[in-house]
Amino acid sequence: MSGNKYKSLIFIFVLGLVLRILFAFYLEDKIYWEDGLVYDGLATRLLEGKGYVNSDSSPTSFRAPGYPFFLFSIYSIFGHRFWAVRIIQALLDSVAVILIHRIAQLIFNLKVARFTAFFYAIYPLFIYTASTFFPTTFFIFLLLLLVFIIFSVEQHPTKLKLFLLGIVLGLSALTVPVALAFIPFALIWLLLSFRGVHSRKIVYASITISSFIVTLSPWLIRNYRIYFLTFIV
Repeated sequence: MSGNKYKSLIFIFVLGLVLRILFAFYLEDKIYWEDGLVYDGLATRLLEGKGYVNSDSSPTSFRAPGYPFFLFSIYSIFGHRFWAVRIIQALLDSVAVILIHRIAQLIFNLKVARFTAFFYAIYPLFIYTASTFFPTTFFIFLLLLLVFIIFSVEQHPTKLKLFLLGIVLGLSALTVPVALAFIPFALIWLLLSFRGVHSRKIVYASITISSFIVTLSPWLIRNYRIYFLTFIV
């Protein structure tokens, strides 16, 4: 990538980041929507050591854990401060601009990449959602990272990339469970896109599946212990 290409991408990244940060500081220091209060409550109770529970201290799995744990990680570092969440999400959404640029360039060309990245950077809805306490921004970032890793694996497969692919797929499913629908397509792609003997394809697919299961296993084990074991006892 030449210097001019870097300059244009840096400009789009900074533009998106500035717009998101300005909007974040324009908002009052509060959560505006009920769903956001629910996610914040789950993260706060995790921070207090109460576990993944409702306000009445009863265990819950109604909300996928990915976003509450994302909030929990921010609160653990910065304290229970809403501005910190909005700044981190602004940064993630600005990195998403770079991922969009790279993916579009791989699929189409540089002009399309610049347009799509610029459009995402200035699109009001994405500027708004970066300051909300919804999983949208975090989930978009994970999906874009997933697609980027897929293209990277196709160009030059390594065991590390395949391992990361499973982790990101698992985190996506833990954030918004609809990502589980992507799994069959990812496995078919893994088996069809790689050249070489079938044994290597199986090894590659196994690495991704294994890291995906490892990522999901703490949540699955927790639910098994709370719901199934409690029920039979």
